[in-house]
Parts: sequence; C-alpha cells; structure tokens
Amino acid sequence: MDLNTTCKCPMTVVVLGDTHIPSDMDRIPDDTIDRIRDLTPSIIFHTGDIEKPNVIQELNLIAPVFAVRGNRDVLYWNHYPAICNFTFQGVKISLFHGQGDFWHYLRLKIISIFRTINPLYLLDQIPEEAKDAQILIHGHTHFPFLWNDDQRVLLNPGSLFIENPDKHFPEPSFAVIRWFEPQRISIEIFYKTTEWHSYCNKELDRKIFCSEER
Repeated sequence: MDLNTTCKCPMTVVVLGDTHIPSDMDRIPDDTIDRIRDLTPSIIFHTGDIEKPNVIQELNLIAPVFAVRGNRDVLYWNHYPAICNFTFQGVKISLFHGQGDFWHYLRLKIISIFRTINPLYLLDQIPEEAKDAQILIHGHTHFPFLWNDDQRVLLNPGSLFIENPDKHFPEPSFAVIRWFEPQRISIEIFYKTTEWHSYCNKELDRKIFCSEER
C-alpha cells in the first residue's frame, strides 16, 4: 500500500500490539486511549494478537488502523492479513506479528520459559515478502525493542496490555514513529508505570532511507 496517497510529512504513526485485553475487560484502558489520542496520529499500526475486534474499532475512532493477525487471533484469522507492506517517501515498511512458522513459534516459546529472547532472533526468520523492507515492525515477544544497522530498522513496540507482570518486561508499552520530512524520522518507545515514560528515542540516519546511498 502506498501511504503517499493519504499521508504526507510530517506524519505520526502510533505502533502497538499484543493488546491481550483480559476477559473481565471490554476495551483498552481510558488513560491509554487518551495518551494515544494526544499524539494525534495520522495512522495506527497493530502488530497482532488483537483477540477482541472492538480494540480495532476503538482505535479507528482516533486514526485509521492497519492490523495484522497474531498467533492468538484464531477466531478472526481471515479478518486480518499475515503481513502488510507499505511505502512512504520511498521507504518500504513491513508489518507482521513475528511468531514464524510452527517450529519457530515452539522454539521461541520454550526459550522464553528460561530466559529473555534475543530480540534479533527475527533477522533469521524475516518473511519473504519483507526481506527488502527498510523498516521491519513486529510484535509477539512483548519486549519493546529498537535496533538499526545501515540497511534496516527493527521495531517491536512491546505489549499494550501486560497479562503477566512477572514476564521479562512487565510494563505496557507502545511506539511512535515521527516522520518529520522525507529522509528524517525518529522512533520513540513509551512504557507505563503509574504514568507514561520514554523508554528509548532514536533519530535515524538518513542514509537508511536514501536509495542512492544504499
């Protein structure tokens, strides 16, 4: 999908996922919705494990939502794609959940019982449709992470709702991509204790987004 037809710089993208709203709740907490709304996003990306479709409906009231399915979205498997590819200002962005095939999923599940998963695991199982993307956005591990080299960016916004506070990253989190101009963006991850705080913030090297320098 070409985002240039509907968006322009400056553009703000809220990236979230693994919402996992528990059975005794119907929606995302008000303070989280308010925080997202205050950012006035142009669009919202959801990395999967939606579980409750009203999550997407509520987010759509703030900005258009593009969502992919996660391994726990079995009831809505045909409602969401496995991967979404976008282009904006000459940059390819790929959005997917990141659990891989069954054996990759099982391996990650076993590893996570004993230790934190190395966030760079994804580099060994990038979907074929995403291998030429410069920005790779995924979820699944619930561990917020931002990394780049001179060719691509890897972003995991973490989980917007924490089921188990004993996990390796116990706070809710999400990310914001701010596209100031065609070759200048920043990415920031926020997490919540009693209030929302910045976890990390990086302005990315313009050469990642310039085809003549790649």
